[in-house]
Amino acid sequence: MHTGKRVRPNLETFFKKVGGWDEKEQLFSVLGAEYNGFENLQLAMELDLIHTRPHTSSMLLAEDQIGAGVRAFWTPLNQRLQILAVRNELVGSTGRVIRVSADYNWSDTIDFGLLWVDHQTESDSPFVPFENNDVIQLQLRYSFQI
Repeated sequence: MHTGKRVRPNLETFFKKVGGWDEKEQLFSVLGAEYNGFENLQLAMELDLIHTRPHTSSMLLAEDQIGAGVRAFWTPLNQRLQILAVRNELVGSTGRVIRVSADYNWSDTIDFGLLWVDHQTESDSPFVPFENNDVIQLQLRYSFQI
């Protein structure tokens, strides 16, 4: 439970808020489940809910905002290869973030990695400025001890 949480107003009232954004109470709830009955594969799901009270029509987001996440983690090849895929639907249907990474342990000293992150937003989302922050990353790690 968050009390005194400032919430963003909608576009019509954004510049009319003289004393700052309204302070509301928000209740955060999460329900999750994980299954690892497959060989070397873990699956997880999560549902998120943010309930804001008292809700007014001047607020940007709805009274109840629902989000969800799905995660798959796979470790084949005697755990030398690790693949992680995550998809998060942001609360309030404001967008989604997709992340896929693969790491390969070549030896005790050398690791290779690949990361892809995709940000997708709706046109009226407050996350529009971050929509073009997608990432493709290649990495090489060399570890040694002296």
